[in-house]
Amino acid sequence: MLEDRLRNIVGQFRQKLSDGSLRLTGCAIPLSALRYENDTDLGGDQGIGDFGAIRHIIPWMNARELKILQLLPISDTTLYRDERDAYPYSAISAFALNPIYADLNQLPLQNDTNLCKEARRLHQTKELHYAEVLRLKEQWLTTYFRENREQIEANSLIDDYIDRESDWLKPYALFCFNRDSEQNITFISDQKAFLSTDSALRYYYWLQWMLEKQLTAAVSEALDAGIVLKGDLPIGVSPNGVDVLCHPELFYCGMQAGAPPDYFSQDGQNWGFPTYNWQAMGREDYTWWHRRISRLSRFFAFLRIDHVLGFFRIWSIPRDGRRGSAGFFVPLVPLTESDLSAEGIPLSLVATSVPPEENALILPYPTKEKRTFTPRFNLTATDAFSKLDSNLQKRLAALASNFFTDRQEALWEAEGTKRLSAVAQGAPLILCAEDLGLTPPCVYRVLNHLGIMTLELERFAKRSGEEFSNASLFPYLSVATTATHDMPPLRMWWHQDPVRAERFKQALSLELPIDVPDETVADLLIQRLLQSPSALVILPIQDWLSLETRYNELPWANEQINYPEDPARSWRYRLPFVL
Repeated sequence: MLEDRLRNIVGQFRQKLSDGSLRLTGCAIPLSALRYENDTDLGGDQGIGDFGAIRHIIPWMNARELKILQLLPISDTTLYRDERDAYPYSAISAFALNPIYADLNQLPLQNDTNLCKEARRLHQTKELHYAEVLRLKEQWLTTYFRENREQIEANSLIDDYIDRESDWLKPYALFCFNRDSEQNITFISDQKAFLSTDSALRYYYWLQWMLEKQLTAAVSEALDAGIVLKGDLPIGVSPNGVDVLCHPELFYCGMQAGAPPDYFSQDGQNWGFPTYNWQAMGREDYTWWHRRISRLSRFFAFLRIDHVLGFFRIWSIPRDGRRGSAGFFVPLVPLTESDLSAEGIPLSLVATSVPPEENALILPYPTKEKRTFTPRFNLTATDAFSKLDSNLQKRLAALASNFFTDRQEALWEAEGTKRLSAVAQGAPLILCAEDLGLTPPCVYRVLNHLGIMTLELERFAKRSGEEFSNASLFPYLSVATTATHDMPPLRMWWHQDPVRAERFKQALSLELPIDVPDETVADLLIQRLLQSPSALVILPIQDWLSLETRYNELPWANEQINYPEDPARSWRYRLPFVL
């Protein structure tokens, strides 16, 4: 069985990690970006990478001795049926696979020339047109199910699958039925009665069984070639998805998760996810998290924990707030009126509206016991702060600096240890944290204690007072990379911000003359990672391609996958070549 093979491989990797001998390289790419050709009637992919595409990238990886294929989340995001569904971190189910990754080459239709024609057209597209691809795939899949229903209904393996996965599969199927029909069965009160006669849901059961079958076959073929897959565990789920509907007690839907203002986004980020009720999750022994990780372990040997900082504290934005800058961390040791008074901070600086006004310096912090407060995260950058007298500015800046560091460290370490320990305990794969951002020192202590790998980039400093990191100082228990899907790849970053690139050269004492070829720059920077102490080096596929002159002749501006500040430009990337 595939799961047994993966457990054996993971066991071998763990042993090598413990003795310091594990060294693997790999590439990271959204599954959606893969392009391939074959000798079927469809000619290859249908405008998006699919589970069948995994076997097509194997020769390319073997030629470069890459052993890890890292994918973005592959969970079902189908809600709006437009480009918003292309965002892979907003799953309608934490357990269901996305039907858009179905390989239609494996599901031939008896007679539908129009759909075949549309599939071949999308195959030729240079960018991902998510809504068009989704429309084609849904029409194709429903037609295939209708044409082959008798045979599908007779397959006992599907019934076994339904029984085994019923806890998440049946609610998910009902959710999809409601989404796709006008019957609108009341989810909670009517679902048991409806599911007792679930013939209308058979399509969704079959769909998930088929998707898992295709993915399992692709993973098995990759293992045969010596390649393992690394998955992605999103920090959030859709507020309108089946997990929230089934388990409302595990979420705070009055709040939205995001990120505070930083180098990448001056206004912060609002992801729109509900935040977690960690106390309720703890009372259930974090079962929901264990189930998520267990399911992903069927396909992956490594797992990226998206925004691991959210296990320590999450940036929470009121539901009626839009910008990320209007949020605050949860949990917190808040300020009291006595704290403000002791520091000479007048209560007149406290915001009087929710969400707070743009220049508010002190925000109300919701607690049941008493009136409490939190400084605005970026208060020194506001117009209101600039208008204060210098003495008050100094007191307020010092208060905010201590508040977001020393004052919270013990609380955040305790919470992160408790939550991550419970989630990581007995995990049947190797966990890797995405720990970029404004990272408290306690995060590194907890990750190291639990044996969870960190993420390291030279262009992203983790030491206070530094702008960049040095690859020679990366910890062994880490994944070294050149960029994430939220960042410009190497060429784009190098050309887009030449002033910062020059500071980078000076900080790391790089011998790089002006106007050297892109592949020379890429080779130097990638070699630094390959020679670093990091156990894993996993680069975006764009940066592996930057080592080759022929790809450097293409426009670098088209290489970024996601623009957190501009959703309209995101998730359209496809490879510049066909596998």
